Amino acid sequence: MGKPSQPLTAAECRAIAPGKTLYDREGLALIGKAAGAYWRLRFTSPETNKRRDAGLGAYPATTLSEARERAAEFRAIVRAGIDPLEDRRRVTDKAKTATVALTQRSKRAAATLETAAREFHRHHRAGLRNAKHAAQWISSLETSVFPTLGNRPLAEITADDLLAVLAPLADQVPETARRVRQRIDVIYADAILNDLADKNPAQMIKAKLRRTAGKAKHFRALPYADVPAFVVALRAFDRSHPAIRLAIEFLILTAARSGEVRGMRWSEVDGTTWAIPAGRMKRDAEHRVPLTKRALTILQEARPHSTGKPDALVFPGRAAGAGMSDMTLLQLVRRMPTGGDRDDGAPEMWADRTTLHGFRSAFKTWAMTCTKFRVDVIEAAMAHKEADRVAAAYSRTTYEVERAKLAADWARFVEQAPATVHQLPKARAMK
Repeated sequence: MGKPSQPLTAAECRAIAPGKTLYDREGLALIGKAAGAYWRLRFTSPETNKRRDAGLGAYPATTLSEARERAAEFRAIVRAGIDPLEDRRRVTDKAKTATVALTQRSKRAAATLETAAREFHRHHRAGLRNAKHAAQWISSLETSVFPTLGNRPLAEITADDLLAVLAPLADQVPETARRVRQRIDVIYADAILNDLADKNPAQMIKAKLRRTAGKAKHFRALPYADVPAFVVALRAFDRSHPAIRLAIEFLILTAARSGEVRGMRWSEVDGTTWAIPAGRMKRDAEHRVPLTKRALTILQEARPHSTGKPDALVFPGRAAGAGMSDMTLLQLVRRMPTGGDRDDGAPEMWADRTTLHGFRSAFKTWAMTCTKFRVDVIEAAMAHKEADRVAAAYSRTTYEVERAKLAADWARFVEQAPATVHQLPKARAMK
């Protein structure tokens, strides 16, 4: 093993000159360089059968006797059929792999759905149709998904987790659920490319969500006569956060959609009018809502639960800067008992009778049945598009005076002393 040689002496080692090589025995040699000398062991790898050189340390930091001890240890490893250099490489590679794996696990743990979504949106918003679409892209996730799954690591969210959030949304607003699923789909596709997730739950639930959204959905709507009883029960229900109760009552009084209320900001309130920006409206046009005395009182009661800054949410969620989810409001309705029983004997909950969207139906039925306001005034109050395109083209009024009177009449009706909750059909189906 190595070039035959006579054993070196300490004196020979001290006298080594640059460019000289002194051989000890069995492949051990001292190599002289201008910057100093170092020990080298030449051996034949038992794994590759090739000649290899192993450095054993600098001289004189590593003495002759220490170099011989290290050489003996190397030779013992070689006799055991192991290449010391390959073995060292394997250990190093294993340590590097472990470090990389640990780093990757840390990256995955830090890559929550919300952080990944916002990063994706930041890089790709320029490619979206326009600024409005870019704003809607991220806001749909802020209201529908972030409150429930936003702080969960991407790699930990399952198809069942995502379906639990999107299925109720598909029940009420199928098109919104479809778009939200698509947006989460591309977020996961990007995350998988960056090794932040292994599976795409949005892709896994695509077919099931499509079947749900493809059906004609009807919203359970509370008979308008029962709305006052619901409001009384809502105000008395103390097993929830006050801001959630206020948001639901405000939704009822304004006949607004859940997303419009949950996304409401203080800057949108101008005196006794709530001006909802076009970007947050289904019909892509600003909608001005007259605020009744009780609606204004609700805003005063909601202010302590918000920062009150102009750009702050009126009804914020638990997470800083995030709004409430639709599920947050609906869960409260699901927990409120009506005082009656279901057919199976279990306590009946208000959610057995209505959905949040059903209050809009209750308002419309009341307005059509119990008032003399024209249909176009009622439709304007609900921010519905004009069905007749010609009439829509010539329409230049939003009926603000009439709608203020309609809102006041509705508020008086809602706040009247309620009758006993009706026992006839528990829910009315309306599109």
